[in-house]
Amino acid sequence: MSLKEILNQPSHFQANVGASGLDLTAMPIKLQQTFTLPVADDFNDGAKDAKWLTSPIPPPPGPAHTFAYSGTNSITKTPIVEGSYRYAQSFLRSVPFKLSSCKWRVHQIQGFTPPGYVQSEVWGTIGPDGEPDENQVLAVSNPIQAFNLPVVSQSDLENPPTYTLTTFTFPTPPTLNANTKYAIVIRHIGTATQPTNSVVEVYRDQNSPSPANGGFSWLSFNAGATWSRGDQFAPQYSNFNYQVDGQEINTNPPTPNPFPVETGGFLQFDFPDAQPRDIETVYDDPRGSVELETRFIWNILDGSAFQFTPLEWGLHMLQGAIDAPPLSDANVASKRLWELFIRPSASSNNLSFIPIVVDASGNRLTQLPSAPTSWQGYSNQGGWFLLPINAAAGVPITVKVLRQPNGGVIFTVYKNDDPNQIVFQTTASPPLRTLAGEYHLDIGHSHEAPGSRFRFDYFKLSGEIIEPDSGEVILRRSYPVKTKVTGFRMDRVLPAPGSRINVRIRSADTLEALASATFSAAIPATTAGSVETGQVELPAALFFDVKLEFIKASPGPTLNSFDFTVAQEAVEEDQPIILSVDEAGPGLVSAISSEEGLSETANTRKLVDGDPESQWVSLGASDGSPVTLQLTFLAPSGGNELRNVNCLILRNTNLKALRVHIGVTTLFDGEIIEDDVLIPFSLFATPLIQIEAKMTKVPNQNKRIGEVYAGQLLLALPNFDAYDPRRRLFEAGSMRTLGGKLVAFRGKDKYASRWTVRLVDQAAKDEAERIFAKNPLVTFWPEPRFRPRALFDVGWKLEEIPFPYTDVLKPAGHTLEAEMEEI
Repeated sequence: MSLKEILNQPSHFQANVGASGLDLTAMPIKLQQTFTLPVADDFNDGAKDAKWLTSPIPPPPGPAHTFAYSGTNSITKTPIVEGSYRYAQSFLRSVPFKLSSCKWRVHQIQGFTPPGYVQSEVWGTIGPDGEPDENQVLAVSNPIQAFNLPVVSQSDLENPPTYTLTTFTFPTPPTLNANTKYAIVIRHIGTATQPTNSVVEVYRDQNSPSPANGGFSWLSFNAGATWSRGDQFAPQYSNFNYQVDGQEINTNPPTPNPFPVETGGFLQFDFPDAQPRDIETVYDDPRGSVELETRFIWNILDGSAFQFTPLEWGLHMLQGAIDAPPLSDANVASKRLWELFIRPSASSNNLSFIPIVVDASGNRLTQLPSAPTSWQGYSNQGGWFLLPINAAAGVPITVKVLRQPNGGVIFTVYKNDDPNQIVFQTTASPPLRTLAGEYHLDIGHSHEAPGSRFRFDYFKLSGEIIEPDSGEVILRRSYPVKTKVTGFRMDRVLPAPGSRINVRIRSADTLEALASATFSAAIPATTAGSVETGQVELPAALFFDVKLEFIKASPGPTLNSFDFTVAQEAVEEDQPIILSVDEAGPGLVSAISSEEGLSETANTRKLVDGDPESQWVSLGASDGSPVTLQLTFLAPSGGNELRNVNCLILRNTNLKALRVHIGVTTLFDGEIIEDDVLIPFSLFATPLIQIEAKMTKVPNQNKRIGEVYAGQLLLALPNFDAYDPRRRLFEAGSMRTLGGKLVAFRGKDKYASRWTVRLVDQAAKDEAERIFAKNPLVTFWPEPRFRPRALFDVGWKLEEIPFPYTDVLKPAGHTLEAEMEEI
């Protein structure tokens, strides 16, 4: 009966008896990595390093850019009758510009109240004439309620006497290229069917001498799917009355930004007044991790500067491609790992801080003075103030952000160069998210720090990743019966030739002997891809140490999983085994399952009904849905009771992968091969035991177990020299004496046997006598390999032939005889 124990979680390796040089906090297991924190720049050479990339100064805006068509040679009204109507005017400009608004000559009719609203849009075009393209909607204006449009009387409907334009403003002005045709489009959303005069009228000139501004009027009656040129219905060109306003784009290149300046041993960022300034700065040098240390002094340049909105100026640790600033908000949001907002208030001489991390799910979290031990969602909360308040200017501030073993960070901020003068220190944050690309620092990003000067003395940033040359972890296993380690399997990555993980094992029957034993040589293994398998040749023992030895050839190896296979010697040799009487027998336990609730059912009762052929069957058949079974030991007087257990026996099961545990304490986590299996573990006094049934031998079957034994493995005897098993025909409830004990039979037709074993050593003989004296009833497993389901709760008597020798060799051993009757 082989058991495969699978180790693929950090906790499996953290439960060790010795480890050095390894990072056991997360999978994969690897050599302990430390990150140097060298000075990236101390700003003492008087010249700013070219690695500090700052947003350039953009050229000044170009002049206002306006064009229109206001001809009124032959005015005609063009009603927007239905919501599917679209009217457009295309145009062509020789300079690029940003379109901020457009104006249309559009009216409502006096005496009627048109519903809905009117909006304008900017579309791209196709074809040489600039036909509007419904797939290129570039911008949408703010809507205007239709009943707020200028009113025209019905008598003046054909040609309003007053030339009035209505302005449509674009909240996000589109940038339009030179020598490219675009179109402005007008539409009425929420038109009325009746009365028909509850429409809006758009006016155009049907007798234009030429295309206006290089474009034409266009009409669509199917939401822009197809268009017709407006002058196809008139003898001359047709143009809507309209106007476009914007600002010409200055195409001159930006100029280098002198800020921040390196001066007096500092990198200095100045915001002399309340005006925003883009001096975002990125350090163009990839780092090994997210650690940072810096020191700065804040001074006030304008005490009257005041800012109402929350400031987000500060330090941002990013991961990804290193882009030259300015960085868009979306760019920073996609890369940030942690941030420290430094919020100045020049008008009140205060400074506060907001630490922020981005966790593995992409959530921005912060830790606040109101809850200084928990991380919560960030939503522009207040932060940690530098105390005393109203006295922050000129105070040296040191910032440290250090990665923690859990993958998170701790922020520490202190003042006056004294680590004991803590401004704030967070607890370890949740693990930071992991992104692709380089770690790098961004300073500022926000354009606002009104009336402030920040002078940074130095920056220390994470440097090289340093690994030790080797590391090891020792995993210890103990068993109540002699056990052999037969093989192992290891899934590992060896990123460099010469990197390797050696497996060494030692064994003994006592802890004292184990501690003094030497480990084996590295066990040879066969490699297939990233997997190594090896066979182990060691004698059976009660205690084993498995040493995993990591050897680096830069970079070092990593371990994804390790499993080893063991087999109990007594079972493999088919030796008779004496166990404590079954603690999970009928009426002694309550059996429940996570599928069926907190009460025992007829199905879960089959786990402990004494019949291995009657199987518990899970309700679901998916390997992706584990089922947890719980056996709770019952006291005769009611309630729960502690029982001593060091093994389980599962009979008639189709399980492959399972976990045996008591709450959070795992006793076994791995795979079984046979349908009947002994699972030994360390002795526990417990009121319950749990089995997490994970997978079946044939994938995705209903999980099945015929019977569960829970108790103690007391003794494995040598093989029988004589064995006489019988089936006695008794009626249930019959009584008889056996070895001076009164035995009551629970059922009919019971197992009985007489057996003899010879050459029993003194220690085993004494243990058998001790067990007999203390256990009037035991569970007997006479042939665990040949008949693994033949397990009997018995009363017994034990006799010793009182001479410790054989005829040939007098000190060879003792002879034991026993008689057993199933109860």
